[in-house]
Amino acid sequence: MSDRYAKENYLHTDWDLKRRQGHIYNTLLSEHADILKGENLMLGCNMGSTLQLIESLGHRVIGMDTNAEAIDSGAQEVSSVVGDALDMDFRASHFDTIIAFDFIEHIYPSDMPKLIAECMRVLKPKGKVFAFSPRTDPKHPSQSSMDVCHVQFFTNMSEFDYQWRSMFLQVDAWHESRSNPDGSGTPHDAFAMILESRKCESRFW
Repeated sequence: MSDRYAKENYLHTDWDLKRRQGHIYNTLLSEHADILKGENLMLGCNMGSTLQLIESLGHRVIGMDTNAEAIDSGAQEVSSVVGDALDMDFRASHFDTIIAFDFIEHIYPSDMPKLIAECMRVLKPKGKVFAFSPRTDPKHPSQSSMDVCHVQFFTNMSEFDYQWRSMFLQVDAWHESRSNPDGSGTPHDAFAMILESRKCESRFW
């Protein structure tokens, strides 16, 4: 990735497996366990707390992040690599599912075609993308979900999923408004979607 993503080099030191187990991620991953039965890739894994959660639920996963320090800090706990989601060092048709939780909003709009094409390339035919991003509106900066690293803003579902629909079929999409599964925190204001690759077995990638 270009230098404009350098601000992503932070560490999620306040997240661990126990905290993730009480987070909405746990609910989402548990409810959609059927799409996690194969080989899974998580984009933007940082130090790996969500990777630990996925593994604790009995699924295989490898994480990828541009932040080498974050990968090194979590390397003993989970399987993860330093990598660029816009130019992945994985062979074609390798993964069954790509997990992009709180990730897409960190990608510049001009880079979305690269991200979508790379996801399509490394996914198997009928492979899935499972994405989750906060609803954000720069006109209302008081929203708790706003983040200085967000470079895309989604005020409705169409803004969240429209670029993906040219290469993926939408399996499901919804506005996530539940609080954390342990009842803590305020209700989420986020969008989630599950997409299926349109790639055919006979096509070369």
